[in-house]
Amino acid sequence: MLARATPRLATSVVLPTPPFPETTEIIFVMYKILKKYNKSFYVMKKTKLKVLMIGWGLPPNIEGGLDIHVYSIAKEIAKRKHKVYLVVPYFNEVQIDEKNIEVIGVRCRKTGNDVFGVVKDYNRKTVKQVGDLDFNVIHTHDWFSGLAGFMLRDITKKPWVNTMHSLEYMRAGVCRCNKIIEDIEEFIVRHADMNIAVSKLVRDGMAEMYNLKKRGIRVIYNGACLDFKGKMNKKEAKKELGIDGPAVLSVSRISNQKNLQLLIYAFKKVLERKRVKNVRLIIIGRGFMRKSLERLCKSLAIEEFVEFKGFVSNEVLIKYYAAAEVFVLPSFYEPFGIAVLDAINLKVPVIMSNKCGIGEVMEADKEVIKFDPLKSDELVNAIESLLLNREKGEAMARLAYEKAKLFSWRKSANKVLNIYKEVIKNKCR
Repeated sequence: MLARATPRLATSVVLPTPPFPETTEIIFVMYKILKKYNKSFYVMKKTKLKVLMIGWGLPPNIEGGLDIHVYSIAKEIAKRKHKVYLVVPYFNEVQIDEKNIEVIGVRCRKTGNDVFGVVKDYNRKTVKQVGDLDFNVIHTHDWFSGLAGFMLRDITKKPWVNTMHSLEYMRAGVCRCNKIIEDIEEFIVRHADMNIAVSKLVRDGMAEMYNLKKRGIRVIYNGACLDFKGKMNKKEAKKELGIDGPAVLSVSRISNQKNLQLLIYAFKKVLERKRVKNVRLIIIGRGFMRKSLERLCKSLAIEEFVEFKGFVSNEVLIKYYAAAEVFVLPSFYEPFGIAVLDAINLKVPVIMSNKCGIGEVMEADKEVIKFDPLKSDELVNAIESLLLNREKGEAMARLAYEKAKLFSWRKSANKVLNIYKEVIKNKCR
C-alpha cells in the first residue's frame, strides 16, 4: 500500500496581523487543529502498542522457519514493553515465561488429513475468540492465518499486516501446486494493509504471481535460530556424537521442497568416487518424506552411511553443527534459510541452492558455494571441494560469519514495529 505524503507541520506558528478580524479567528482555529494533530501523533509514537500476532506453532512444537520467526519477533517486540497477544491452535499452545506476551490457544480442529478444514476452523474460531481483545494492529503469517486477519480488520477496523514466509509454488518444489492455497494467498496479499516478505526471492514471487508492485512489499530478513556463545570443539563434538570421520550435515523439514533426494544421490556419487574416506551424511529434521528417503538410501545400498536423526533439541543440534565439516541445503526454493544462517554463525562451510533467500546477500564462491538444485553433479563437486580442501572451507566460513552480522531478530523487530506505526498512522487519516 502506498502511503500518502504527510505534510510537514510546524511546531510553532506566529500569527500574522490580517486585514480582517475573521481571518485571525480562522487562522487561530487552524493552529489549534495542527497543534492537536502534532500532539496526538507524538503520543502515538510513544504509546506502547498492543499487537495481535496470529501464528501456528511455538517451540518445541515447530514445523519450520515461520514458527521460529513468529516466536522470535514476538519476544523482541515484548522486550520493548509492547503487549503481544500470541495466537496459536490449542494443540500447539505453550506457556511462555516472557513478560508482555500472552499466549492464546484457539480451540479448533486438530491437524489431520483435511488441512483446509483445520485451517478454516482455526481462522473462524480465532476471530470469535479474540475479536473482543484490545489491540492496535493485527499481524498474520502466510495463508493459514491471513483470512482471520481480513475478518478481524473488518470487525475491529484495526490495520492488518501480513508476512509471507513462502509461497505455494515454492513449497510444492517440482510437484503440482494447490490451486486453493494459491487463491487464498492471492486474496490475502491483495487485501492486507501492508505485506512483508522474508526475502527478495519471496517478494519477487509475490509480485509476479499475484500482479503486485514490488515497491509495495517490504522485505524484512529473518535472524538465526540457535543462540550460541563460545567456541566449538569439533573433536569433542564428534566423540560425544559417535561420529568417526568427516560429516556432511543437512537440517530441514523433510518434504518435497527441500530436495533431499538430490543430496542423497549426490552423496552416493561422493562415496563411489572414493576421494573422501569414511564420510557420513547426517540429516536432521522431521517430515512426511522420511520413510521414502530411508527406502531410497537402502535401494542405493548406502543406508549405513546416512543417518536420519529426526527432531533434536537446540543443545544437541549445536553439537551436530560443531561436528560437521560441511553444511548443505539443497532446496528447490528456500524462502530465507534460517538453518543456513545458523551454520554460518557457527562457522560451518555452507553449500546452498541458488534459490535461497539468504543467498541474496552471500557472495558465491567467496562466502558460500551455490549450485543449481536440479544438477547433482554440481553438488557432488561442491561437497568434494570443501572436504578435500579444508582451508578453503574455513576461509569461506570466516567471511560468511562477518556478513551474517547483518541479520538479527532485534533489527528485524525494529523494522516490523516501524511498519506497525506506519499502518496505524495511515488508518487514522
